[in-house]
Amino acid sequence: MQINGNSILLGLVYAFFTNGALVGPPDHVKVVSDSGNDVRDRDCGFPIRTIKLLVVDQPGRRAVALLSSIGIRERFFAVEGNQAELGGVWSTCTNNYSSPSGCSPHSGGTFQDEITPGCSPYSSAPCGVAEFINKWIWCPRGRPEKVLATNVYDNRSDYVLINGLPKYDPGTELR
Repeated sequence: MQINGNSILLGLVYAFFTNGALVGPPDHVKVVSDSGNDVRDRDCGFPIRTIKLLVVDQPGRRAVALLSSIGIRERFFAVEGNQAELGGVWSTCTNNYSSPSGCSPHSGGTFQDEITPGCSPYSSAPCGVAEFINKWIWCPRGRPEKVLATNVYDNRSDYVLINGLPKYDPGTELR
């Protein structure tokens, strides 16, 4: 086996930008921050939960160099029955569908999800989105996709829960 100087330099640069350790492929996500149910829409008072996530490898290290990006998409599935994939979820607050995001690059391996039942001039409590499964998926070019996290979202006019919880602490790992 022959190793050239460029390979060594590239490896050192990559290790520097991934906190000095070689990392494995993306495996799951870690919570960076979570607003919980503390932020409310100023028009109707319904919650707007923003959760920021970091893609990590199996031991929990950042899986993407700070200066690069990773493709992430989401998919929605029904909770009961055969776990059928949903093209979108219906909000009775807005009388409208929300669709899952397509594969898009996220710098440094971080991305965020804003979860809200929505607000319209016709919104009144109680309303919301029926429980559904949200899967965050790594979508690398030319390689098979990998599910990073599978969570149950419950999105109502008085609360937004992820896996039954109103808020996650930073560092919590979701699979």
